[in-house]
Amino acid sequence: MACWSQGIHQLQVVLLCSLVLFLGLWQMS
Repeated sequence: MACWSQGIHQLQVVLLCSLVLFLGLWQMS
């Protein structure tokens, strides 16, 4: 269970980082 929740947490971090990068690029253009 701990490994599963850790995988979900890593996925959320990756999604959050890509969302921030996407918004940053969108504002610069």
